[in-house]
Amino acid sequence: MKSAVSEASRGQSASLAEPRESPLRRLEAVAPWDAPPAPPPWVERFMGSQVTTETIPPRAGQTLEIREGLYGTFCELRLAAVAELPGEDFEEAVGAAYDRLLEELRRRQLSPLRFWNFVPGILRPCGDGLYRYERFNLGRFGAFRRWYGGDDFGPRLAAASAVDCHYPGLTLQVLAAPRAGTPVENPRQIPAYRYSERFGPLPPCFARASVVEAPSPPDGAAAPWVVVSGTASVLGEDSRHPDDLRLQTAETLRNLATIVAASTGEADQMQGRPLPLTPPRSPCPFLSRLTELRAYVVRPQDQEPVAEALATACPEALELEVLSADLCRPDLLVEVEGLAVPPPEA
Repeated sequence: MKSAVSEASRGQSASLAEPRESPLRRLEAVAPWDAPPAPPPWVERFMGSQVTTETIPPRAGQTLEIREGLYGTFCELRLAAVAELPGEDFEEAVGAAYDRLLEELRRRQLSPLRFWNFVPGILRPCGDGLYRYERFNLGRFGAFRRWYGGDDFGPRLAAASAVDCHYPGLTLQVLAAPRAGTPVENPRQIPAYRYSERFGPLPPCFARASVVEAPSPPDGAAAPWVVVSGTASVLGEDSRHPDDLRLQTAETLRNLATIVAASTGEADQMQGRPLPLTPPRSPCPFLSRLTELRAYVVRPQDQEPVAEALATACPEALELEVLSADLCRPDLLVEVEGLAVPPPEA
């Protein structure tokens, strides 16, 4: 397992889980970033061989790069100089950026499988009663309304995440393929697209996970991949365990396990299970299906204990990144996304 963890965080917080011997390679991950984070390593494997890169001519300050592989296409759109825009102007810029990205997918006859959104100043108030993430959601919702031709698109959405990795521009990344994935929701949580107006005039637009066709190996069909969205300590639509990193991490792990279980119709097997990392502790087979993980951690001193907790709870994970980021709610300390591979059918 490879882990990207800030060197400055070592030894500054008690571990959430019992340390284990592990060949983790520690890489420095600091903020501010001089570029948006690259996609997780599994994206390259999904795209397959024969990857070509195309840079689309800039338009209205937007730069768009397309990396097309045998099985999938990865698009990254960057828009500089949006961090200080007034609320309505920022919302309009987000909508226009999403319109451009979705227009490119339509031109290539592709469906989005997974979005990564890096939103500058994600928790900053806009001076109009909304903060920047809520304005982002308004712009994104409008673009999806235009893409889908109406407001009833919630059950068709792909997986996604939205964080602020302290890069000054807006960055939208999407992995796409000719065939859409199957959305997955978490029975412990209200679907994000049905959140109440307590979380903004229009809701976030994402599914908790997408089940996607895996690239076919030489020896035949592969089990589908479960692409898990950014997942945090949220029950229903409310944040849980404010200021308690240990319990937030455990609640996040339970949500991850439930999402993975729901992807194969096994969510009922999570009922009555204790929170991972809290007594009585027992191995969770659904967490063991996670093969790659990325965690976003607000406080630098929490990066090391979160990495240890994930390594303990997800023993089959081969890749682990821990990045410094502000999250979409001020009371959340950690968010985790990942890739899970279901067991082969009997």
